[in-house]
Amino acid sequence: MWHVVLPYLVACGPTLSISDLSPQAAPVVWAAGDQVCVVQPADGRSGDTAYYGSGAAVANRIARVIVEHQNVKVIRIDDQPHVLEACAARRGTYAVVPRIMRWERRSNAVVYAERVKLEISLLRSEGQKPLRSVSFEMKDSRPNILISPHDLLPEAFDDAVLRLLAPG
Repeated sequence: MWHVVLPYLVACGPTLSISDLSPQAAPVVWAAGDQVCVVQPADGRSGDTAYYGSGAAVANRIARVIVEHQNVKVIRIDDQPHVLEACAARRGTYAVVPRIMRWERRSNAVVYAERVKLEISLLRSEGQKPLRSVSFEMKDSRPNILISPHDLLPEAFDDAVLRLLAPG
């Protein structure tokens, strides 16, 4: 049986894409006291399925990366057009605004098929245009040996966040 399944599994290994979506509008210059607000996005959906907690997982993961470099607060805002005002009210200098474009996990008898696509933007609290935006996409299929699927945000996700924060 493995001679039938193994070629399928090898062909379905992980694929990862990180790309800059927009040119940098202005240089990012970090000051020692800058506060970064990470906006918690809405939970990811695929069809009629909502992946509850995925928005919090994305925001907390971004915050974990940023806290190594800057002061950070995770904020939850229901009114997305007022993100910058909410960040400024919390003394934030910059806002990191992730959007979950796709989040899905499917399983069958042989493999887990997982896919996530995110867009992450960095904005200055007194500006409207993003300073920079990054896209992160992960597709993976793994043998369906364990009951729980693996993390859709691998270590490479941290690289996407760091690319977003890079000065200059």
